[in-house]
Amino acid sequence: MNLGWENSLYLVRDFLFIIILIIIFVYDALYKIILSGIIWFGAIIGFIINYFFFHYSLSSLLWGVLIGGGFFLLQFLVSKGKWIGGGDVRMGVMMGIWLGFPNILAALFLAYILGALVAVILLLSKKKEMNSEIPFGTFLSLGTFISLFYGGIIIRWYVGMLK
Repeated sequence: MNLGWENSLYLVRDFLFIIILIIIFVYDALYKIILSGIIWFGAIIGFIINYFFFHYSLSSLLWGVLIGGGFFLLQFLVSKGKWIGGGDVRMGVMMGIWLGFPNILAALFLAYILGALVAVILLLSKKKEMNSEIPFGTFLSLGTFISLFYGGIIIRWYVGMLK
């Protein structure tokens, strides 16, 4: 088992990203806002670390950004900002940089599943109504956190079910 500097760098990277995700989760839960400054800081640091230190392929990072950011941008444009906010679009970009492709897919899938489950529970318990807003950045943070560590396993499990 190699416990050299590369493992320490992974630990620092993951710890930094978890702190960013916690800030986003808490701030969005309290104020329903995803702060642009923390997103762009996270995106720049994520790119530097993943590309230059861990040698993620540029295509993996670009596909992650296109899928993460593009998915939310499309929803934002179609709904004229009613379904998804600009913070979610920026968060999708950051998620794509940190997770790359295909792990961004697992994060998006998990975020929507978790968000739907919580929304159904809130609706059934009469704590929210159909037109109520639920801060989606909290679910994006959770889905990203899970995918950071288990994204590859989730993707392999899902693809295995299709065979």
